[in-house]
Amino acid sequence: MRSATGAGWGAHGAKPCKKGSWFQRMLGRLRLLVLPESHDSVWRLWEYTRVDLRRIVFGCLCGIGYVLLTLATAYLIRAMLGALVDANPRKIALCAAATPLLYLIKGCFYYGQVYLLSSAAERLAQRLRNRLYEHMQTLSLSFFENQKTGGLMATIASDVPVIQQTFTVAILEGVIGPAMVVGGLLVMFYMNWRMAIVTIVSLVAIGSVISKASLRMRRASEAIQKSIGATSGLATESLSAIRVVQSFCMEEREAERFRDESQRTYRSGMRIVRINGILRPTMELLGATSVAFILWYGGMEIVQGRLTVAGVTMIFYVALEITKGIQQVGRLRMYVDRVHGAAERIYTVLDMQPEVRNAPDALTLEEVQGDIAFEDVHFAYADGDPVLRGVSFKVRPGEALAVVGPSGAGKSTIANLIPRFYDVTSGSVRVDGHDVRAITTQSLRAHIGIVAQETVLFSGTIRENIAYGRPDATEEEIIEAARAANAHDFISQMLPDGYETVVGERGVKLSGGQRQRIAIARALLKDPRILILDEATSALDTESEALVQEALDKLMQGRTTIIIAHRLSTVRKADRILVLAQGRIQEQGTHADLLQMNGLYARLYEVGAGLEAVK
Repeated sequence: MRSATGAGWGAHGAKPCKKGSWFQRMLGRLRLLVLPESHDSVWRLWEYTRVDLRRIVFGCLCGIGYVLLTLATAYLIRAMLGALVDANPRKIALCAAATPLLYLIKGCFYYGQVYLLSSAAERLAQRLRNRLYEHMQTLSLSFFENQKTGGLMATIASDVPVIQQTFTVAILEGVIGPAMVVGGLLVMFYMNWRMAIVTIVSLVAIGSVISKASLRMRRASEAIQKSIGATSGLATESLSAIRVVQSFCMEEREAERFRDESQRTYRSGMRIVRINGILRPTMELLGATSVAFILWYGGMEIVQGRLTVAGVTMIFYVALEITKGIQQVGRLRMYVDRVHGAAERIYTVLDMQPEVRNAPDALTLEEVQGDIAFEDVHFAYADGDPVLRGVSFKVRPGEALAVVGPSGAGKSTIANLIPRFYDVTSGSVRVDGHDVRAITTQSLRAHIGIVAQETVLFSGTIRENIAYGRPDATEEEIIEAARAANAHDFISQMLPDGYETVVGERGVKLSGGQRQRIAIARALLKDPRILILDEATSALDTESEALVQEALDKLMQGRTTIIIAHRLSTVRKADRILVLAQGRIQEQGTHADLLQMNGLYARLYEVGAGLEAVK
C-alpha cells in the first residue's frame, strides 16, 4: 500500500495532473478538431490580434448575450402560447409588450458583437498590410528577382482581406454556434429529456452532412485562392511588360494564357457553387425530416400528457436554433482552413530575412569623400557560377571610371555591389576606407545616386518624381535641378500642367529621353557624392542622347562616377576605363592607351562603331 507521500502522489495525497493526462489529451483533441498542429500560422496571428483582446472579449460577450436572448425568445413564445390557451388578456399584453423590448436588446447585443469584432478585424488587416509592405521594403533584391510581383501583390490585396473577412465571421460563429448548441440542449433537457435525446439524434445526421460538405468546401476554397493568386500574377507580369508583348505581337498568346488560368478559377468557383447548390436542398430535406420526426414525437408526448402544445413549440423553436448552431460549428473548420491558407502565404513573406542586413555595430556615414576600392572581390549569385573573380581596383574622389566588357562580364554586378544591393562572396568593397558591410545601408545609399537604362518614375506628378529623394526640396531647387538636367523646357512648354503633370504609371506618358532627364534631375537634387551610370543612354535615339549626355556631364562634375557600359561618347571622357571579361579585369587605362594596346577594348571599339555593341 502506497503512502500519501509515495511516488506518484502529491503532498496532500492527491494525484497530480501529469503531462499527457486524460484531461490534457482531451483538450488536445478538441484543439486539433478545430485547429490542427499544421495550422501554426493561425496561432501566429495572435501577435497582431492581442492588442485588440478587449474588443474581442467584449464582442464575444455580446455574442453570448445574443444567444441567451435568443433562447429567452423560446420562453417568451411558450408564455404567449400559454396565455392564448388560457385566454389571459393580461399575460397576452405583457408578452406582446415584452417581444419588441426583447428584440431591441437582442439587436443591441448583435450590433455590439458585429461592431467590436469587425473593428478588431479591420485593425488586424491594417497591421498585416503595413507589416507586409514594410517588410518587403527591407528585403534584398535577390528576393524580388525570384518572386513574381503579382504574387506579392496578391498577398496584400487578396490574402489579407481573406483573413479580415473570415476573422469576424469565424469568431462570431465560433462563439454563437457552440453557445447556441450547448445552451439549447440544456434548455431542452430541462424541458423534456426524451425530446432532447430525440432532437440530438435528428441533428447528428445534419451535422455529419455539414462536416462532409465543409471538407469539400475547404478544398474548393483553397483551390480558388491559389488560382486567383496565379491569375493576378500572370496579369501583373504581362501588363508590366506590355511593350514587349505588343512589340512581339504576342497579345493573343498572353490572352490565351490568361484565359486558361481564368478557366481554372472559373472551375474552382463553380465547384463551390455546385457544393452550395447541393448542400442547401439536402439540408432542407434533412431539416424537414428532423422537424417531422420531432413534431411526431412531440405529438406523442402531448397525447401522453407529458408536454403541452406550448412546450413542444418551445422545444421546436430551440431545435431550429440548435440546427443553426450546428451549421455554424460545421463551417468553423472551413473558416480556420481559409485563414490558415492566407496566413501561410503571408508568413512565407514575413519569414523571409534580407540577405543584406546591417551589422549590430554598423557605422553611420555622415559625409563621404567618394573614395571607392574593390579588394580581391569574388561574387556569385545564389546557385550560380562566379560572376566576379578576384576583382581589385580603386577610384579616387571625383574620378570618372568606366567599366566595359562583353555581356555577362560582371559590369552591372560591380554597380550593384557599391550600394550593397548584394554582399560580396569574398573580398571587400570599401567606401572612404570603410567596408560597406560595416556601414548602415541607409547612410551608404544616401550618398549614392543611380541613373539606370530603365528609368523608373512613379505615377505622381513631375514635381513629386524630381523631389523623390528630397521631399522637402523647395520650388526653386526643383526647377534648378530640372534646368541642369535639360528638362525644364519640355516640362514648362510641352506638358499641359507643367511640373504638376501626372506622368502615369512608370512614366508611360513621357518619352524615353524625357524620363531619363527627369531621373537625372532627381539625382541632381539628391546631390550624391558617388554617381553610378548604368547604361544611362543606351536606349535613346541620337537627339535624346545628346540632351541627356549634356545633362550627365553636368551631373558628373565633382562626383566620383562609375560608368557601366556607357556609349562611346561618355566612355571616352572617363578618366580611366576598366575592361572586364569572364569576371576579371583584362585591361585598364585611358581610351587612347587601350586603343594602343590593340587588345579586347580595341576589338570592342571596332565592332559596331565602338562600344555601342557592348551591353
